[in-house]
Amino acid sequence: MKFEEGRYCCEVTGQGFGETKVAKLPQIYVSFSPLMRIMPGGEREPVGDSERRSYSRLLTNRDGEVTDSMQKYLKLDLETVGFVGELEDFAPGSAGFCDCTGNEFIARCEYQERDGNQYENWSIEWPPRSGGGGGSSLDEAAISSLSALYSSSLSKAKTKKEKATSERF
Repeated sequence: MKFEEGRYCCEVTGQGFGETKVAKLPQIYVSFSPLMRIMPGGEREPVGDSERRSYSRLLTNRDGEVTDSMQKYLKLDLETVGFVGELEDFAPGSAGFCDCTGNEFIARCEYQERDGNQYENWSIEWPPRSGGGGGSSLDEAAISSLSALYSSSLSKAKTKKEKATSERF
């Protein structure tokens, strides 16, 4: 079955470690079944006779190194499929195995052309982060400039809060 490009609600059907075919680089994989296609308006359309698909993420680069972005993206992928634990706990049969089978997540299907052929390329969609604490998409200069614009109003608010607190006691 060929899937249309778009977002899908998927169910984890397997997980583990492997390596790439040619370069023999270590990777994790998540096998899954797309259950529902999420339409642009948010409606969900059932997927009939869904064939199993898989997604993988490299654990090192060609030099055997692990970069900060590799660690960050691996963590986001694993959290999204419901994994909790140390990396070795991702392997079936490990002492602290965290089985993600049955967990649902959102994946995106896109097509890439290689060697004159079209191939599905699945990616795990990370949930939006809320409540702050995430990385900023603004550079330090922009933040500094905005801080200067707000400094007088924020310091006035702080002074009012301190005054109100001291008057109560």
